[in-house]
This record gives sequence, structure tokens and C-alpha cells, in this order.
Amino acid sequence: MYDFLRMKRIGFSLAGEGRGHAARVVALSQILKNRYEIVYFCPETVQAFIRKHITNPAIITVPALNFVNNGHGIDYVGTLLKTLKCVKTLNRDISGLAEQIRRSEISALISDFEPYASWAAAICDVPVLNLNHPGVILKFLSLSPGAWVARSVAALMMPPAHKTIICSFYRGDVGPILRKEIREAQVSSGDYFLVYVKDSSRVRMRKALSRFTDVQFRVFPNSEEDFTQALAGCRGVIAPAGHQLISESLFLGKPVLAIPQRGQFEQRLNARMLKLSGRGDRGRFRTLEKDLHRFLVGIQDYPHAARGFETFRYDDDTERTAGMIMSFVIENSSAQPTRRTRFTWYRTIPEKIEALKNLPVRMPA
Repeated sequence: MYDFLRMKRIGFSLAGEGRGHAARVVALSQILKNRYEIVYFCPETVQAFIRKHITNPAIITVPALNFVNNGHGIDYVGTLLKTLKCVKTLNRDISGLAEQIRRSEISALISDFEPYASWAAAICDVPVLNLNHPGVILKFLSLSPGAWVARSVAALMMPPAHKTIICSFYRGDVGPILRKEIREAQVSSGDYFLVYVKDSSRVRMRKALSRFTDVQFRVFPNSEEDFTQALAGCRGVIAPAGHQLISESLFLGKPVLAIPQRGQFEQRLNARMLKLSGRGDRGRFRTLEKDLHRFLVGIQDYPHAARGFETFRYDDDTERTAGMIMSFVIENSSAQPTRRTRFTWYRTIPEKIEALKNLPVRMPA
């Protein structure tokens, strides 16, 4: 049993796809580590990132549910076959995690789009807080096939929880969650553009960049350069439409050309909202050279005025989010924690009504 003089222990579970989930968890850990002991439940794909930024972290490995990529798109057949293999061992994996959660004696689990530890926590009666960005798609009602697939994935990755908080630069319960290194970076406007590209798209991207011989690019991942320093000093960013890098760039005042992965509805949504914000543009690999030219030539014109009736958030919301986690742990440490619920579109209706009431009045041009 717990020693009353000992710090409370909480768990972070996170998905292994991309770097956004790990970056958010690291950012919050940098604040919460002085308040709690923290146990990390994550796939092997992001453990090196956690160890790079957290000293001697306590890590428990969970199975990885990742998309299978095909070039700059998603191989849905391959992804389905890979997921079906995980189903065979689902009960055994969750039962094993439940035993490790009991041994860890965590008071609450904060899940960033990771289902295994969430279901295991339910077995142990440990309260779960869903805190992620991809769940923002559930705030949009779309009939497109891509949206239906994305909502199905979100339902799988976000089991019922005691509370859900969506982090987003648009329609978020909280705004961007940023690592200390980003918050404290020295911002300047250099003579180069930062390019972040997945391995599967690197050849295609380099071919397109080679056409702009009078422009300097720094391509990442690159072990020889500091990414944060390069981001803070660039003129603009060219990258997939992952939410975390877009948020970091907007916080630092960097225009972004976001190129969504084919078949990734969340990234398409991120890119569309980025363009509406006036802080960047969206592109496609099919028209990459044309989109790059438009972005590079017009870089000095950013930011544009935001369009539509959306509101956007670019400021750092890490401290406030950490405070919400602390409140959640306190509230659910009682004998009767709140009931677990599934986050769905209709649960956001009161929020939408309140947002309509608070819409800014836009004068005609």
C-alpha cells in the first residue's frame, strides 16, 4: 500500500504513430514531474523520444496500433491485416497490462489516443482521462467515407473514459501543448525553410525541392542538426499536416505549408483549418511543385486574415492543461469517481451552441 509521504503516481499512455503524442506527453511531464511519479505506457516506436527528454523514465511497453504507409498515403488493407493480428492476442495483452497497472499503483491514467492501457485501467477501476488531438474529428459532422473511417478509428483508440479533453489550435477544449524547449526557443527569421518529411515520401520531396535552386531547405529528420533550433529560426515550414508540428510552428509565428497524407482525414482537416486561419496553406503531393511555388513566393504575405466563423488558438496552453490533469486526479481520488462515458459528436452540441453565442461580429469588407 501507499506510504502517505510518497508522491502520488499517475500513468501516461500514448500512441506510437508520429511524434505528436509523445511531444504532448513530454510537455506535460515537464510540469507534472514535480507533483507526481509518472509511469509511461507506450509502444517501442516512441520510447527513444521519451528517454531523450525525460530522465530515467519508468516505461511499460504496450502493443502498437499504427497505420501501414504506402508512399505518402495509408495502405488500409495492410493496416486492417496488421490490426487483425493484434486482435488475436487482445485479451492476453490487456490482462497483462492490468496486472502491471495494479503493481504500479497509479491513481489515474491519462491516455493520448492509446486504447490498451485504457481498457486495462478499466479492469483495475483506475480513472481514465482521454487527452488528445485526433478526437477533434468527432466535433465535425461529415458524411465523407474518409470521415467515417476516421471516426471508427477514433472510437477504437478512445475507449469510454471519465473525462475527455481535446487539444487543438481549432475547436479545442485547450490550445497547443508545447515542450519547454519550444516555449523557450529564441525566435528569428532565417534564410531557409524547414522541411519535415516521412521516409516513405523523402525521395519525392527531395525531387520537388531540387527545382527551387535559389531557396535553401533544411530537411528533417536529421540527426546532425537540432530540430527545435532550426524550427525557431526558419522562414517557414513544409511538412505533413500533423497537428503537433503545425501547433509548434504557429506558436513560433512560422507559416506552414501542410501536405496531408492520402486517406488521413484528420490531417486533411488540420490542413483545411490551417488555411482558414490565414497562417498557412495546404498542398498535395500530386501538385507538389505548384503548391511549393505558391507558398515560397507568397511567404512574405503571411499571416492573412482568418476566414469563416472559426476561432483559433496559437498560445501555449500547457500550464492550464497540466492544472486540469491535477484537478482530474483530485476529483477522481474519491470513493465514487465519475462515470465512464464515450466521447461522441452529440456530446459536443452544448459546446457548439455556446460557440455560436460567442461568435465575433464580422463587419462586411
